[in-house]
Amino acid sequence: QEKIELYTSAFVAADGFMRWNDGDTWTLVVHREEQQYPLLNERIQNGEVDFWVIKLNSKELDNPAPEDVTTGIYVAVTSERELRILCFTWDEESRFYTEEIAFTPPHSWAVRHANKYVLPLTVYAEERQV
Repeated sequence: QEKIELYTSAFVAADGFMRWNDGDTWTLVVHREEQQYPLLNERIQNGEVDFWVIKLNSKELDNPAPEDVTTGIYVAVTSERELRILCFTWDEESRFYTEEIAFTPPHSWAVRHANKYVLPLTVYAEERQV
């Protein structure tokens, strides 16, 4: 039984858009067996954090048994300069989550993304004259 909570110091304004500062603190915490495990606690420059919980069948079995399936918590960190996708999995031996960088583009210089909280990229580009 896990409960995952994501917090940010940014806030949603009355118009429905996020009000970002130059940088906002993002914290991702897993509550498991009455313990708290902070997976991420970072100040993100003009960006955001999203996460997904994915069942992993690493042995690629057609009909895996429960012990053959693990859970991965994938976390996407985007900022004006980077896209980073991390994967956290539970390690029974250490009784903690291990972190692996699942993806990060080499040599990224500028990153643009859109969601329901930011202006569409076309409007953003016109306003910022990108």
